[in-house]
Amino acid sequence: MNDSLYRVWQDPGLPDTVRAKALDRHFDAFEYVDRDSALRIADELIRFCEVRDYVQGVAWGHNDRGLALYHLGELESAAAAFGSALEIQTGIGNEKGVSAALNNLGMVYLAQGDRPRALDHYIRSLKMDEALGDSLGVAGSHLNIGVIFLEMGDTEQALAYFLPGLVMMEKLGNPRGIAFLTNSIGNVYSRQGDHAKSLGYFKRSLAILEEHNPNGMAPMLNNVGATFLKLGELDSAYAYLEHSRVLSDEMGDLATATHARIYLGQLALARHDPGLAVERCSKALELGRSLGAWQYHQGACNCLYQAYKDLGEHGRALEYHELEVAYTDSLSNEKNTKKITELEMQYGFEKKEAAAQAEQEKKDAIAAEELQRQKLVRNGFMG
Repeated sequence: MNDSLYRVWQDPGLPDTVRAKALDRHFDAFEYVDRDSALRIADELIRFCEVRDYVQGVAWGHNDRGLALYHLGELESAAAAFGSALEIQTGIGNEKGVSAALNNLGMVYLAQGDRPRALDHYIRSLKMDEALGDSLGVAGSHLNIGVIFLEMGDTEQALAYFLPGLVMMEKLGNPRGIAFLTNSIGNVYSRQGDHAKSLGYFKRSLAILEEHNPNGMAPMLNNVGATFLKLGELDSAYAYLEHSRVLSDEMGDLATATHARIYLGQLALARHDPGLAVERCSKALELGRSLGAWQYHQGACNCLYQAYKDLGEHGRALEYHELEVAYTDSLSNEKNTKKITELEMQYGFEKKEAAAQAEQEKKDAIAAEELQRQKLVRNGFMG
């Protein structure tokens, strides 16, 4: 399939629009496998379409560029690329493209720890997809919004988004979406302390990706490994976490590679090897800082605090404990929580208002139909 797309892209006898779309789809094969090549493809698509003044294709290129940069951990540059895509899609009136760009910007802001801004973009994307009748987009937004509430510790609200999202993905027959939502539900049960139940969801998610998208397995391998760690099954935990580390390093997936090293550091602590924990979590902190994502700093600092405490280096332990507290506060301060609550309430109010308006319009239509029927009956009597 990918070879045929590349041949279409290389064929100068075909329309430029067809060639551009083929290159855009060719990008998909590299997004998770070879991010440097993916970035080069995106840049080539932008150049090709700019020369030919094909604006929609330029927007595709900026979106692809943003995805490649996001996976490479270059979040500021990714936001700039998605911002360019949003500006172009808005200018040409492509509402589906606008929704996708809003969603992708939300993804970047969440990775940067800016939950209110992420939620604002996700809700705007969700509203557009609902208006467009885009079931896949709506299901994806349910996943993304649920993740924000899960990170805040609101597991019930997270489930309120994940469960309908999973039903939608199953109706659509979208394996990747089913895998991500199943994994997210597993995360909810993990947060609630039901590790046996969460393990079942994680394994189901992993099995789906092994069949349909093996290059995207690393985050799910992490979750299975972390659950075995919590259950005290250290050998099984190591097998999954090391597999995740190797795969995410190969894929250039810095976020998952960071998580894998934090869990491997925690595993070293469980095996009473604080020196190895320092090595693993120091690397995790380095990667987290390169990503500019505070949630990774928090986990790595906690691991380093525990490791240096076990080593008897209390000064270093205190240093990392203070850093952990600072990062935790920055992610869950009262202002952020209040803003997120306001956004969710506003969205809920607007949905109820829209439902009430639709119900009233339905009643009005029925009443009008009844009135018309009565007129016809009355006219029949008169005739």
